This record gives sequence, C-alpha cells and structure tokens, in this order.
Amino acid sequence: MPFGSEGSQLTAKLPCCLSHVLMTLATFSWVCHGQPRDAAERGETMIRLDPKQDRGAISPLIYGSNQRYNNDASGTWDAAEQHMKPAFEGHHREAGLKSIRYPGGTVASTFEWKHAIGPVGERRRIQPAQGIKAGGGGPQVATWGVDEAARWCEQNGVELVYMYGIGAPNSNPQDASDLVEYLRGTPGQHRNKGRDWAQARADNGHPAPYHIRFFEIGNEADGPNEVQRYWLNAVDTEANRAKRAAHAAAAPLLCA
Repeated sequence: MPFGSEGSQLTAKLPCCLSHVLMTLATFSWVCHGQPRDAAERGETMIRLDPKQDRGAISPLIYGSNQRYNNDASGTWDAAEQHMKPAFEGHHREAGLKSIRYPGGTVASTFEWKHAIGPVGERRRIQPAQGIKAGGGGPQVATWGVDEAARWCEQNGVELVYMYGIGAPNSNPQDASDLVEYLRGTPGQHRNKGRDWAQARADNGHPAPYHIRFFEIGNEADGPNEVQRYWLNAVDTEANRAKRAAHAAAAPLLCA
C-alpha cells in the first residue's frame, strides 16, 4: 500500500509487521514438519524452517513501500510549498521504512521522466497508466518529480528504487540510459549521444550524482491480468513497435 493512498493512512508499525512474519513462519514450519515422511514418500520437496537458528541480519531495505508520483505523491506532497506534508513525515518516522519504489507501480508504467524534471511550471503533463477509472487521475504535471523524490530520499536516509516504466511512447534503451546518466552521471563525462544529462541534473540544482543503486523494468510487463494488459495493449501499436526497433541497437539499461 503506498503512503497516503486514497482512503488510507500509514499506521503500520514494524513490530506488528514482524509479528505477522513470525506467525507465518511458525505456521509454515508446523505444516512442513507435520507429515515429513508422507511428503517424502510422495516425492514432494519439503522446506524446513527453524526459528531458533540465526541466519544473519535482515537488511533494513526490506521495509519499504511504493510511493506514487501522481496526484501530488498521493496527497503527501505540498505542491505549493514544495515539501512533504508534516503528517506524512510523522508517519514515515514512526514506521521507519528505509526504501521507496518510485515513481510507483502500475500507475507509473507510462511515466515519462524527462517531463518530470526542471522547473515545475515548465513540465509537460503525464498520463498515469491506471487513468481515472483506477485512481490514477487524468493527464497531470508531476509536481513530485524525479529530483523532488531523489532529494527527499537523500535528506531522509531512504533508498530510492527506481521503476522504469516501459509503457511510455518514448520508453526505449536509449531513454533508460539517459535516465541512469541523469541520476548517476558526472557532468562533462557523458557517454550517450546528444544532451549531457548529468549536466542537466546539475543545472536543476543537484551537481553531485544521486546515490541510486537499484533499477527495475516494469511494471509487471508480463502480467496476464487486465489491470496490466490494458495499458500494454494501448502502447503496442505499429508506430511504437517501429520506435523500439529503431532503438534496438542503443545502449542497454544499466543496473547497479
């Protein structure tokens, strides 16, 4: 559940989450230990869990959430004042989440990152993939754009996991490579053709690279359900297939 999503508030606490995990593991362990001989006789694979055996520390990055870009970051971003709302900040500190997935899940499948940088007043509108019928909203300016999200994560010690949506008309390997350069590149040392995207980031107020290590491709592009298929069908046109073919030899998506 994304922070501040419609009709909900972020109230979950880690102890509660951990208790559910432990209860699930305990139940799973009981089931696995219940009939080991019968399972072996049937040729089934068994997984045994021993809650008493220490397997090491769990990365704090496992505690995270989607944070959608649209609708002013699901109502958590004060677009007029350009900062997170105090209520959200308080919930975030209470939950102690250490990672966010930006610009979201399905709703970000058609996200065009180049329209979400630079002065807010000069940004072009983006159509959220889920549209009005699923709470995504109509075409809108991304007030909580790439730099706003990356800076907020930087200031709050949160890992930003970037989900590169393949549903936008301009999504292709070159565009993805430009994104990595914008986030992590050094001005004057760009390898891509055309614009120096690292310099563009510096011009937008952040000379140093962002410490973003994780990238995804999505969202759920192979999903069989209709929630995913309707936007895939919309972008799977002859014109878009031609664009992808033209970029087939471009630089691949870089991952850290």
